[in-house]
Amino acid sequence: MSIRILFAPRNTASVPAITTKALNKIQGVNAMGISFADNKYWSFDSPNWTIISYTPWRKNPIKRIREIAFKYRKFFSLILWADVLHWHWDIKGETIFDLHYWLIKFLKKPVIVEFVGSDIRIPEVLFELNPYYKECWQKGEYSYYFESRKRSREIQERFKKLNAVPLLAPEMTLFLFPDLFPESISLLQRMDLEELKPIYPVAHRTLPILVHTPSALGAKGTEHLRRVIERLKEKKFAFEYIEITGKTRTEAKAAIQKADIFLDQFICGSYGLAACEAMAFGKPVFCYIMPAVKRMLPHDCPIIDNPREELEARLAAFITDGELRRNTGLLSRKYVEQYHDADTIAKELITIYQNALQRRR
Repeated sequence: MSIRILFAPRNTASVPAITTKALNKIQGVNAMGISFADNKYWSFDSPNWTIISYTPWRKNPIKRIREIAFKYRKFFSLILWADVLHWHWDIKGETIFDLHYWLIKFLKKPVIVEFVGSDIRIPEVLFELNPYYKECWQKGEYSYYFESRKRSREIQERFKKLNAVPLLAPEMTLFLFPDLFPESISLLQRMDLEELKPIYPVAHRTLPILVHTPSALGAKGTEHLRRVIERLKEKKFAFEYIEITGKTRTEAKAAIQKADIFLDQFICGSYGLAACEAMAFGKPVFCYIMPAVKRMLPHDCPIIDNPREELEARLAAFITDGELRRNTGLLSRKYVEQYHDADTIAKELITIYQNALQRRR
């Protein structure tokens, strides 16, 4: 069976591009993507992606008009071409009067919507489940204050009207409105393991390298981590700490490759792309995972779960024990191979797409 899949309207966390690459390895599958935004943290499966960028109006208004015309022509032609639409982020606002939305609705195109984070995260839910998120929010340190119950509801209602099928990482199931979507499909992040070869920690290294690559300082708990690092230095623990922010995804990955320990986030309560990449490289990963999410993860998840009160002591243990670092790194790689391999998950997605097509017939 041949099938054509369009990913739109952005390459959130590079997961859509990783997925198109994996899907296109399957006979009879043609997956393409279009992104109306670019980001230094993203990478693209370039031959199969159209990236729309705009020249500023003041600089060259004629060129800007041509770019807009190209966007509309390309976007609508891809919607007509696709058998299934795989959507990331909101579906509102990408065209004037949301013409793309009405075209999708008129054509009754099957829609798969993958919710991944701030698109439907509800602060009020996390206030009850995650004390660190609540504290960060109330102190004015959080990075994404546009998140709200009202916004989440409105986004989900738009997809409900398209009879979309929601895909969700474990954390996102906490924010799905059951009256809109009584059923959903759980799907973990995808990694291109061919591009992420393991570089395991060297057990005998006496000066381990700790790496933290926050894309948003407030949402990642960077200030708290810095305080822990300073206390460990005052206690004469021997290590090197590397923190990089505002760099490209390629630069961040290069830093992670050097790591003996990867420090992810200590606020949000789940793990994402950076932690997956670090595990794929064979690194032990430190992260705060709230209990409500931890219960939904595979039982053998090797992430070192760190409530704030325990971070310093657990990090000290890994700094001083090279065998512990290496053995945990081996478990990390095994975990992503079992649960996050893009090629394996692509086959699951084909079944999801086929089922969506069957429901429309």
